[in-house]
Amino acid sequence: MVRKVADMTGGNATKKASKKLAPAVQAKPADVPAAREAAPQQPMPNKPANRRSDSRGPEPLYEPLSLDALGHDETIAAVWPVAGDRRKPRRGHHPIFRMMRWGFVGVIAFLVLVLFVVMFMADRWPTFTGPAYLALLNVNIIALMLLMIYVVRRVVVMLLDRRGRLRGSRLHWRVLGIFTFLAVFPAVGIGGTAIYLLNQGIESWFATKVSVALEGGRQVAEGYLKESGRSMQGEVVALTRDPMWQLPPILLGHDTVTTWLGQQMNLKRLDELAVVDHDGQVMATGSGLRLMVLPNEVIQYLQNAEMQTGAGFAATPEVFRQADGRRLVALVPLRNSNWWLVAQKTLNNEMLERINETATAYVDYSEMMEERARIRHVVTMFMLLMLGSTVTAAVWAGIRLANKIVKPVTELVHGTNRVSAGDLTVRLEPRDDGELGVLTQAFNRMTVQLGSNRDLLERKNNELDERRRFIEAILTGVSAAVVAVDEEGVVRVANQSATTMLHILPGARFAKSLPDLADVVQDVAQGNTVGRSVVQREMKITVTEGDTRTLLVRLVPFITHGTHRGVILTFDDITPLIGAQRLAAWQDVARRLAHEIKNPLTPIQLSAERLKRRYLKQIEVDSGLFVQLCDTIVQQSEEMRRMTNEFSDFARMPQAQMQDENLVELVDGIVVLQRARGGIEFVTDYQFAVAPVKVDKGQVQRVFTNLLENAYNAIAEREGTNVPQGRVEIVAKEQQAGILTLEIRDNGRGLPEHVEVDSLFDPYVTTR
Repeated sequence: MVRKVADMTGGNATKKASKKLAPAVQAKPADVPAAREAAPQQPMPNKPANRRSDSRGPEPLYEPLSLDALGHDETIAAVWPVAGDRRKPRRGHHPIFRMMRWGFVGVIAFLVLVLFVVMFMADRWPTFTGPAYLALLNVNIIALMLLMIYVVRRVVVMLLDRRGRLRGSRLHWRVLGIFTFLAVFPAVGIGGTAIYLLNQGIESWFATKVSVALEGGRQVAEGYLKESGRSMQGEVVALTRDPMWQLPPILLGHDTVTTWLGQQMNLKRLDELAVVDHDGQVMATGSGLRLMVLPNEVIQYLQNAEMQTGAGFAATPEVFRQADGRRLVALVPLRNSNWWLVAQKTLNNEMLERINETATAYVDYSEMMEERARIRHVVTMFMLLMLGSTVTAAVWAGIRLANKIVKPVTELVHGTNRVSAGDLTVRLEPRDDGELGVLTQAFNRMTVQLGSNRDLLERKNNELDERRRFIEAILTGVSAAVVAVDEEGVVRVANQSATTMLHILPGARFAKSLPDLADVVQDVAQGNTVGRSVVQREMKITVTEGDTRTLLVRLVPFITHGTHRGVILTFDDITPLIGAQRLAAWQDVARRLAHEIKNPLTPIQLSAERLKRRYLKQIEVDSGLFVQLCDTIVQQSEEMRRMTNEFSDFARMPQAQMQDENLVELVDGIVVLQRARGGIEFVTDYQFAVAPVKVDKGQVQRVFTNLLENAYNAIAEREGTNVPQGRVEIVAKEQQAGILTLEIRDNGRGLPEHVEVDSLFDPYVTTR
């Protein structure tokens, strides 16, 4: 047959075989892929394997399968169905067999129904022993026998398969044995115990204590009725002895008799009290109504009784119970007359119900005593039928479950063997839509995924090889040294720069190559650098004699699945960078010194010019020398200014020397020097009490001098002809307690538009 996979879920796909089967070739599981590659175009015959290994037909193409897990020690051969086979319906899947199974289920359902009918009839009608019962019992027995024959036949077939060593038969037999044991033994035990307990229960129904109890209840009921009759009888007899009855009722008068009867009826709590004649005709009643109807037996008794009168009256009263059993009627003759005193009383309804129940129970118990043996027979037969049905159904269910479990499991074992041999094209055909069918589909999906994963793994391995070569090429070309150290401190990767610069080789102990970093590497590898993903260090190494390099080391932990696996180290040569930083620092220092030197040049130059203007006319001797000296001072100051202008930007401010100074004197001293320039009006306004201020005198003088110099230059750089006279205002005031504010204002050219106000207070930033 030709195998073809239709989809990734192991679905069915059909393809007709276009070639006949080539000579059968047997191969071991490990050689299955090789055999398939050797003859890929050879289709298999579309023929299922025989059920037994005998000589009843030609053998199909077999593949050996070891079924040690199924109970066989030998290797047997089998053909396994795959997706795309066009075979005849398997046995058990033919419509006839399907109808047989459903018929079997119907028979079981009918059997259970019959058993419940028998149980219902036995419970509702203990004397159910008629033809219907016998018919149901016979049908039940026949159905049970048919089921037992079917089950025995299936067991015999399985036994023959076991002897013929058909694949999976031993596991099939074991599974059946387990299910049968788990179902039959508890059922037999429970059934036997139930039969015994039911028989004991039936015997307990007819125990002596029960008979005595029922008999006692009956006697109590009869005693209650007799006692009620005697009590009523005594009351009526006492009424007949009343002196009133010394005269006949006819002489007493109707009204007198009625009144007396009513009083006595209420006193004795009787339902009715009347006087009647021997024919039952009512003369008077206690209720005043003459509608009293006497029972037939009372009337008959009156008509047949002999009236006893006279002084020797000793008639015995009679008590009757009406047909409904709820009333008592007492009949007593009146002396010296032909009249009778009749009393009627209703018994207690609750007590009557108890008496009736007791009587009914006694009658039913008597009937059951007569049917005792028959009841035991019915119960025993019912339990035996139920037990037989349960055992037969359990064995049949075990056979069905064994078939549904063993066959798919056997196919899965064979498919697993082929997968373990490397054949990932195995596909199994699901037998049903249940859990085992889902398991088979899962196996098919697993083989598809395994094949896909194998292809994906090969592609990923190729990609990893390419990526590894790419990374190696990158590491070889970079100037930084890169070193990978595992958790054991062994160098795993080291590029060419690391080998040249640090003399580190793969496989060496990192602690021996760079012992200064060994502790840091160990901490990073163990995850002890909490809160830091990257650790940086600077270190110096001597490459050659007289050549010392400064390296910046970055340590990054290598983490996989939450576990630290090692450390990646990168070494960057920052020696040129450090040199550049040092050069920039010296340049900053030089510019700073130049700026600080330039600050006193302005007052020196101004002082020289003022001396020249003020004292030149007063000096008569050597005036030329005086002019020359002043000019020299001015020229040298300009030269020094030119030299210091070559430096710019800032450096660290010197440490302040704080002393108590008079701020007014400091400002006036600087303003006096600036006024020597001429052409600018300097105005001072001090709005605070003169008091010592703790400042650095030199720094304050340099600051004010620089600010006034900037103001002078801003005024001098103004453009235009109609500009006002230059004016500089110095305002000092106390803004808050202990805080002085000094403002310097000028009417110069102002700030250019491109200047950012936020940068005005940066060191050495000025726009006049």
